[in-house]
Parts: sequence; structure tokens; C-alpha cells
Amino acid sequence: MAYEKITYNLAEQRQAKDGEFDNTNWATITCKLGWDVIGVYPKGADGTDINAVDVIIEKGLVAASDDFGSVTVFKYPVLSQS
Repeated sequence: MAYEKITYNLAEQRQAKDGEFDNTNWATITCKLGWDVIGVYPKGADGTDINAVDVIIEKGLVAASDDFGSVTVFKYPVLSQS
């Protein structure tokens, strides 16, 4: 199940059901999968080229690190590469 975004309900110690956390306001986002960070991947990149993502929601910024030692900062959400 590669490239699947799975969340867990830690209070109940189980995998969350689809949509269970859809209306949750997260303090930060570190998942490199999702519609809101899809633009951090350059053209031709596969899912392993981006190593880490961190979103600072209140600042509207995303930092992404890649296999080549670069850290790139984007405006949030990153819907496409410019």
C-alpha cells in the first residue's frame, strides 16, 4: 500500500476510518502526501524524491527537503510547480 495517507486514532488505538478527521484543524502538517502539498514535487519526480515537508499554517508557508540536499520554501497551499 505505497503512497497511502493513513491516520490513526491514538485515543482508541486503531486506524481511523475514512473521513474521521476531515474537519480537524491540525497545528502543523508534515505529511508529504495530499492535495495541499502536491506542488512540492518537481516534474518527473517520484514519491521518494521529497524527503520531508513541514507546513506552518499561520504563516502560509511550506518547507520541503529533497534527495539533492535542497530545502525549498513555498506559499501554502502548493497546488502546482511555478
